[in-house]
Amino acid sequence: MNPEPPVATQTQLDELTTLLPPEDLPAHLSSEACAICLEQFDMQPESAPPDAPLELRQINRCAHIFHRLCIDQWLLENNRKCP
Repeated sequence: MNPEPPVATQTQLDELTTLLPPEDLPAHLSSEACAICLEQFDMQPESAPPDAPLELRQINRCAHIFHRLCIDQWLLENNRKCP
């Protein structure tokens, strides 16, 4: 029996999360920060390329929201579970 891989695949990422336009961020979260990079949701993470659009991603199962760049890297390279 093979153990499941510790990271998500791109297919799993696409199926289990939803891209959220910044303008659709619930008002009560507008002053909150991404739990990965600690930057506010209305600001691009420092690791983002200068011309990258501001995008958010919501994990469907728990409804947690992160910068897309932050959570994609977390799930695809570090751990397939919500941080």
